[in-house]
Amino acid sequence: MDYFVGEIACETGTVERKVGSSRRRSSRTMQNIDTIEDLIVSQEDKPETHRSTRQIAGETGVSQTSVVRIVNKDLSLKCCKRRTQSPETE
Repeated sequence: MDYFVGEIACETGTVERKVGSSRRRSSRTMQNIDTIEDLIVSQEDKPETHRSTRQIAGETGVSQTSVVRIVNKDLSLKCCKRRTQSPETE
């Protein structure tokens, strides 16, 4: 029994990961990137038609976190929260 345990302990191998052994990244596909790009930016003929990340997530079925990640990393844009303008006091 000692010999068998020693053989396993002495056996060398690699700690490198095999190609394709990681978890599949399915939300950042080109189709989702194109869809989100169309929804995130106002259209030229229709101003004020952009949507929030929460609205895009609901329409596309992609999580809000993935939408933000696509906007930041793939489209090189920044997501900002919409805010109403405070009334000016005179």
